[in-house]
Amino acid sequence: MLLVIWEYLVNFIELSLFVYYIHRRLQAKKQMARYYEKQSLFLLFRFILICILNRISAPSMLTVGLSCFFDVAFALFFFENTILTKIFWGGMYSVICMVSDYIPFLVLKAFLNENFSELYAYGSLRIPGALLYLSIIAIFVFLFGLLSDKDFIFTPLQKITYFIISIIGILIGHFILCVTLESEQLFTNASFTFQLVSINIVFIVLFLTLLVYIYQLGVTNAKNRKLLEEQQLHALEEMEYKNLLKTTASLREMKHDIDIHLDTIQSLATSNKKDELLSYIASYHNSLNQVHHFISSGNTAIDCIVSSKIALAKEANINTAFSIMLPEHFPLDALSLSSLLGNLWNNAIEANVRLIQQHADCHPFINFYIKPYEGMVTIHIDNSYDGVLNISPEQTYLSVKTGSGHGIGLKRINDIVKKADGIIQIQTDNSVFSVHILLPLKELSDENNSYDT
Repeated sequence: MLLVIWEYLVNFIELSLFVYYIHRRLQAKKQMARYYEKQSLFLLFRFILICILNRISAPSMLTVGLSCFFDVAFALFFFENTILTKIFWGGMYSVICMVSDYIPFLVLKAFLNENFSELYAYGSLRIPGALLYLSIIAIFVFLFGLLSDKDFIFTPLQKITYFIISIIGILIGHFILCVTLESEQLFTNASFTFQLVSINIVFIVLFLTLLVYIYQLGVTNAKNRKLLEEQQLHALEEMEYKNLLKTTASLREMKHDIDIHLDTIQSLATSNKKDELLSYIASYHNSLNQVHHFISSGNTAIDCIVSSKIALAKEANINTAFSIMLPEHFPLDALSLSSLLGNLWNNAIEANVRLIQQHADCHPFINFYIKPYEGMVTIHIDNSYDGVLNISPEQTYLSVKTGSGHGIGLKRINDIVKKADGIIQIQTDNSVFSVHILLPLKELSDENNSYDT
């Protein structure tokens, strides 16, 4: 009876180590309703099933296969990481158990020269062997916990290949161990048993090396993807910066032209040429409306970006409305602010263009405002769109566009807001897409009385 209780205790400790290990490697999906209750029920079911299989002496291949399945299923269901990441770390625990299970047999044969049967359920070395087994698992769990979190990306073919290799490797490793145990019982040939042990050692080393290689391949792919996104983002921000310089140059030209026009108006007024004066003023007013609608908020980046984007929106027949009230000290530098506003307006304009292409009789619009609010500054934009959304499993909004380079703007917006310790909220209602951003002000003294409008 004590040995039965001991076996249950070993299973419980092994399961506890798995729970600790998987929570160290993955991000829990705590927003799930009744998360801890569901998790506890899942683990209880797994514990009872494995205990039953061990109690009835079910084939070890079946027990190992089900344990691996439950480990991966637990990771997939209760954590927020990518599917590949969850499969990798969930399956890796089965590899840890496989290696930890084999080491006590190796120690028994290499150092004690004892039969493998001594480690069986009722063997004389069962308890020390189980303690060694659990200790090795704990060491691996601790070592894996020290690894830094790295993203890794695979192609669909690489994902399938990794999954197949992992399952086959775990089963083959356990099969070799079973053959080694059976050979000792049937042949009692120490030399042959040692050869099987050596083969198993080589296989485990090669298998672990292959898994590490695949993991490093995925990490390299993730780094390359990140570098590509950064290059594309740099190109987009460089384009926005060039637009900023172009608009600034247009403002300078406009200021120069205003001086000339004022001189002309003054000359006509002095000469009492009323009809020519009125005609000239009307002509000049029309030319201003046709060229640009320039905003003057006191912030050059905001003035240039918003002015240029409003002009683009009007060219696409999109109705625009805006309101800008600025605090004395804006919490973003010019480059980050240009990137943030440029991406917000680009997404809004592109969403309206898609809507116009699908519904010619629609009424596209963009509403935009910036204003201080209780020690923070609010940036808000809402626009009409076609109702099509792309939402990730983590409930974040993704780009609905296709092709390389798309979706980077959304990521950049979130990165800028996060870096500024801000908050971003996205809402959709009745084909209206709204982005609301709150950024804390760097200096709060007298800001509420220092607005440039």
